[in-house]
Amino acid sequence: MKNSNVLLVLSFLSYSALGQDVSSTYQSVVERWRHNPVMVAGDLGFSTSYFNSTGNETVQSPFNYNVFGNINLDILGIQAPLGIFYSNKNTRYRLPAYHFVGISPSYKHHTLHLGDRNMSFGPYTFNGLGYTGIGLESSLGKFKVKGMYGRIRKATVQDAITHNVLDNSYRRMAWGVGVSYQNKGTIIDMHIFHAADDTSSIERPFSDTLKPISGTILGLKGEQKLGIIKVRAEYAYNVLNKDIRLESLKGRHSLFGLFGKLQPYNAATGIYHAIKCEADMQLGKNVVTLGYERIDPGFQSPGTLFFNNDRETYSLGIQSSWWKNKLNINLRGGLQQNNLAHDRINTYHRWVTAANIGWRVTNKTNVNATFSNFLSDQKSYLATRPFIDVDTLILTQNNTNYSGSINHQLSESGRLSLFVNHNTAYALTDGVKNPQSKLKNWMANLGYIWGSNTQKTTWGASMNYSWLEYSIGTTVMLGPSVNISRKVWKDKWNISLNSSYFRSMMNEDASNIIRIFLNNEVKLSKSIRMDAQVMFLNSSRAATTASNEFMINTSIIYKMDSKPLIKTFKTKNKTRHEDNK
Repeated sequence: MKNSNVLLVLSFLSYSALGQDVSSTYQSVVERWRHNPVMVAGDLGFSTSYFNSTGNETVQSPFNYNVFGNINLDILGIQAPLGIFYSNKNTRYRLPAYHFVGISPSYKHHTLHLGDRNMSFGPYTFNGLGYTGIGLESSLGKFKVKGMYGRIRKATVQDAITHNVLDNSYRRMAWGVGVSYQNKGTIIDMHIFHAADDTSSIERPFSDTLKPISGTILGLKGEQKLGIIKVRAEYAYNVLNKDIRLESLKGRHSLFGLFGKLQPYNAATGIYHAIKCEADMQLGKNVVTLGYERIDPGFQSPGTLFFNNDRETYSLGIQSSWWKNKLNINLRGGLQQNNLAHDRINTYHRWVTAANIGWRVTNKTNVNATFSNFLSDQKSYLATRPFIDVDTLILTQNNTNYSGSINHQLSESGRLSLFVNHNTAYALTDGVKNPQSKLKNWMANLGYIWGSNTQKTTWGASMNYSWLEYSIGTTVMLGPSVNISRKVWKDKWNISLNSSYFRSMMNEDASNIIRIFLNNEVKLSKSIRMDAQVMFLNSSRAATTASNEFMINTSIIYKMDSKPLIKTFKTKNKTRHEDNK
């Protein structure tokens, strides 16, 4: 019944959208029927990868291939972009083959999505996930409508023997409908999104410990410009059921209970809210921004990859330009706190800041500096790699980063650059700092590049330094790298060679790393391009056997400019008869 309602809504939107401008549409179709009714453009590609290693264990398959393409069909004025991607499976670890096929035909202001597509409703509802199904987007003057229905997650089961890196999960189906209005400085948007796990998609015993969830979210967004002030606001009303197998409670319902059995209410159901407001004030070349955001504890959307909740943030931002735009300053800071429900022992109240300063000292010298400290709460690992254990106890990560760079143009062909970066991070478990998780990192790069767009040969050299301190010791890496590239064969063949050497010290255990990378880009014709890369890596240390890695990547891409696939649908006899008449 739910699926029928969704398809009914999508059908109504499509019929109402495509029923506009009938007369003008008929004339354009008749013209295209006679002249080039079917046009085609896009690109097709095929790539292969060969990998071999000695002296160490690897999880990479020795041979892989991909087939990909983006083709746009123009059928009587209807644009139908078609995306294709297929990758062979990982036979060693029984990983599934990856592929997607999707098409989005469009005519004027209307687009129909079929297959593997992407659509976004908002950061609190449906964002960052693709779906396999059907969707529609239409512009009707100042109004825009869109809707989708399909699968947003496949059913997967772990395989401990083959280390298939797949977490247990139910198949998740979803639908969403949205409408927005835009007129000059006014934007109003409303949408509703629903997703639910299919309890029959995986078998026992995996389903015994895995809880199927469902969620329905109502999202509201608005934007209004009032003179020098622009106000933005976003709100989400979320009804989340963390175990739909439980029996429904009588007399308990949410806002969505008005729509029948759209969102059942049981002991595992919770109602959560999220709100974000911002106001910009334009003062000459300066912009001042005030912001507020609150996300309830337990807020989770089944239509996003991961979510940070139990957080409240007050922020102030300033963007300013000085000295004829030679100095640009972007500052943002605020107060952030958690434990909004006052039910946690450990809480934090901290200042969060971010700064970016760019200074054009002269026409040849530029200086840039950045600083940020942020808190990433409720970390989620979406996929793990084989043989790598994930520490699921890490709930929060605090990260402080600052960097600086200087670029100086020595001549028309030569440029000198210096980059320095420092990062400090540590993890917190339920608000308590974990001393074993602290990490410090220094990185520096000093480089020189010679060459310009008009020269066929360019080369560069750099010195790289890295210092990493963590719980079990310290690792220091230092070494040079050299790069040279040249265009040959009437600039149709671009060859580049990069070689680097690093001396690594890990707790007084020294190792040497040599890397050689050769890249070729060849234009075989106006429409065909071929790429080939060869990489060799050697790592050796005194206590162990040296390891070598060898890789070859090749690809060929055929690019098609727009050209007629069918020149006309009219027969020659009929055309002559009309001409004589």
